[in-house]
Amino acid sequence: YAEQDSQSVMAALASYFSEPDHTQTPTVAELQTLEQLSTNNSSTSITITEAAGVTTIAVNDDSGRCPRSTTYTKTMGGDQGTW
Repeated sequence: YAEQDSQSVMAALASYFSEPDHTQTPTVAELQTLEQLSTNNSSTSITITEAAGVTTIAVNDDSGRCPRSTTYTKTMGGDQGTW
């Protein structure tokens, strides 16, 4: 489920940045409001960080539904994500 949530965040970020005046990395709360971002579980926490032009999304799901680990990290730019 954390992988699905990271994909949702990526889609919301893509939509957010499609607006010319959106140039700063938004918070999760801004994505929830402006892009109607929702996650699979209320126990999911998401952080979005940006450094040197690389955006990293970390989804932490403590529900026990994810078989590999509790945190899934995805970096914008085409990687497959890591546990």
